[in-house]
Amino acid sequence: MAGQVPLDPVEDGFELRASSRGDGLVFLTALAGGQLQWQQGSIDLQLLARGTLANPIVNGFLRVGDAAFVVAGQSVEAVKATAFFDFQQLQLERFTARSGEGSINGQGNLAFRQEGGEPGLNFTIKAFPIRRPDARLQVDGSLKLQGSLRQPALGGEVKLSQGSITVSPSELSSAGGPSVPVDQAVPEASWDFQQPVVVRGPRVESADGAAVRRRVPTFGPLSFRNLRVALGPQLRIAAPPVAEFLTGGLLTFNGPAGPDVRISGVVKLLKGRVSLLTNVLKLDASNVNVAVFTPSLGLLPYLDVAFTTRVSDRVGGIDGDQVVSSN
Repeated sequence: MAGQVPLDPVEDGFELRASSRGDGLVFLTALAGGQLQWQQGSIDLQLLARGTLANPIVNGFLRVGDAAFVVAGQSVEAVKATAFFDFQQLQLERFTARSGEGSINGQGNLAFRQEGGEPGLNFTIKAFPIRRPDARLQVDGSLKLQGSLRQPALGGEVKLSQGSITVSPSELSSAGGPSVPVDQAVPEASWDFQQPVVVRGPRVESADGAAVRRRVPTFGPLSFRNLRVALGPQLRIAAPPVAEFLTGGLLTFNGPAGPDVRISGVVKLLKGRVSLLTNVLKLDASNVNVAVFTPSLGLLPYLDVAFTTRVSDRVGGIDGDQVVSSN
């Protein structure tokens, strides 16, 4: 690597030359904070950047050959990619990756700074298995990365099926997070008695909703643009040993990839149960049993579910069973 970098980001004279062969760039995986473990493969890079630091013009190429790595606990192998840096845009000629019997293929163009007329980067996902401690399922569909490298927007439609998503009950019990001062938690604490104050309604976030938002990470400048996620068939969401549900439905994500994401859609609970002390409550099949997500409710859905259970009793020496419903 060689070149010169002016202290003023808008001053001309910026020039940087970089080249690498084999595994010379593997050390950069340490920037992922342990979420990426490189196993094998080669990375060839030839890069020339000039102009200004704030708005550089970049030429060169990046080639990845027969790579294998583990990212966020997920093994990915047979990764091959060829990309060209063509002045003001990234041109992805080919991207392929495999995991088990599944595959990901991609190509397209993406601007460095400003969104242009190019279609973006397109990825096709076929029977790609997710094998993590908290998720074992299959992903199919297509993704489109639009916008620019500095402000990417992810869209498309994917289907999650044939598996399960596991939530630890301890995570649910600790979802409250740090305490919030009273003057920040309730709007009436700072009421000046001059105008009506809304303390509960479709546009007032609940304390539970605020607690969930605090636990959602932010993924940099990434945003969602009508990303549709279909659930099912044969997708279970479980919090063992407390609850387990067979689900189906469709969710649409928009806005920033973080606590302020806007979710809309319906998740249908097809079958399931909740264990409460010594009783098991099963979903009442005669009810709609849905979770409805709307942007006005934040990250917590509106629930319409009903359960039934059978309670044994003993009155006057006569045994009996009673069916109890709970909504």
